[in-house]
Amino acid sequence: MKVISERLEGNVVELKVEVPVEQVENALQQAYKKVVRQVTLPGFRKGKAPRKLLESRFGVEIFYEDALDILLNESYPEAVDKAQIDPVDTPEVKETDLEQGKPFTYTAVVTVMPEVELGQYKDVEAEKEKVEVSEEMLNQELDSLREQHARLETVEEEAVSGDTVVIDYTGFVDGEEFAGGAADNHLLELGSNSFIPGFEDQLIGTKASDEVDVVVTFPENYQSEELAGKEAKFEVVVHEVKRKIVPELNEDFVLEVSEFETVEAYINDTKEKLALALEEQAEAKFRNQLLDNVVANCSVEIPEVMIQNEIDRMLEDTARNMQAYGIGIEQYAQMLGKTVDDLRDDMHEQAARRVKTDLVLGTIVKEESIEVNEEMFEERLAEMAKAYNQEVKELKKMLQAQPQAIENLQEGWKKDQAIDLLVDHAKITFIEKVEEVEETQEEVTEEN
Repeated sequence: MKVISERLEGNVVELKVEVPVEQVENALQQAYKKVVRQVTLPGFRKGKAPRKLLESRFGVEIFYEDALDILLNESYPEAVDKAQIDPVDTPEVKETDLEQGKPFTYTAVVTVMPEVELGQYKDVEAEKEKVEVSEEMLNQELDSLREQHARLETVEEEAVSGDTVVIDYTGFVDGEEFAGGAADNHLLELGSNSFIPGFEDQLIGTKASDEVDVVVTFPENYQSEELAGKEAKFEVVVHEVKRKIVPELNEDFVLEVSEFETVEAYINDTKEKLALALEEQAEAKFRNQLLDNVVANCSVEIPEVMIQNEIDRMLEDTARNMQAYGIGIEQYAQMLGKTVDDLRDDMHEQAARRVKTDLVLGTIVKEESIEVNEEMFEERLAEMAKAYNQEVKELKKMLQAQPQAIENLQEGWKKDQAIDLLVDHAKITFIEKVEEVEETQEEVTEEN
């Protein structure tokens, strides 16, 4: 088979392919075997009519459509190998010329994997936060742990923000009860903003056995068009007021929630765990910044099809996450006041960044001849098996039935090693930890 390749504009390659006569004849014969099963001729059982008879009756062109598919499916992968290209999209096939007794020729235009021009990727600077557990941070963590073990106790006092009320309610619009607007023994935390704006505020100051009318207006963008923007009255019966009781940090609490016997041991363990979590966060932020800096040093012209394919994957991930809540991707977009196309547009920049990062790491893998040795392969499999609560043998057996899956895993592990290499050669500047509250304030200032 003859293949002439020519790089066109950008990352587009044109292949001119010529398939020999022998392969054309073989494809026509395969096409005949398929077509003959669909043709009935007098004097022949279905599927038994001779090829020559079909050709004389209908013309050899009767086989061309199927033969064309066969030839393209057979020859295109071979043409790609001969041209030594790595397509990232399906080809545009044109100028096909199929005729019995002659070579089959066609032109395929395809987008290929772009070439990455590596910049500096060793000795790249990046900042890393110093990890130090302050007294304030430790106290916040201990308070959070106590909050997690808080219990609700019924009180006789009037409800205040933060209390939970047990209520029956029935909603009316224009004097008529509406579907989905009633519930019995519903637990509602006041101040949680989980109900229509204004609803919870009107229950502050109530106590058990109170009956109150709560009047609110549904938001204009409420998911139910029938209720959006309308005023509603809810008849509410308060059965109980429950208050959150946070346990004291004492020996009884420690014995109940941990394996420790003293408050001091529990506090020391909490401090160690907090320090470890902070170190992991700092390391992750450092690695992300380092990788961003390395990628910024590299140049690559990314085909739009690669970005769109990444957006497809991101949308699929979002759809799976939303499915857990019984929400479809279109409904999710509507909840945000957008369309699915809007979501795609929003994801474009992030998708482009992901693609570029992956391309850069793949190029570093090649540049540094990074491989996955047997020891690493077995270690990673053991980690996966533990994570999925499987036996290593069973996991390996399952993966061996999917060669592509093993290849994909290994490519990912090679890129992990590439990131480790960047870290090993990085120039690290240690900085004080930036409090999350300050970051949030800065973001608000920028937006305004």
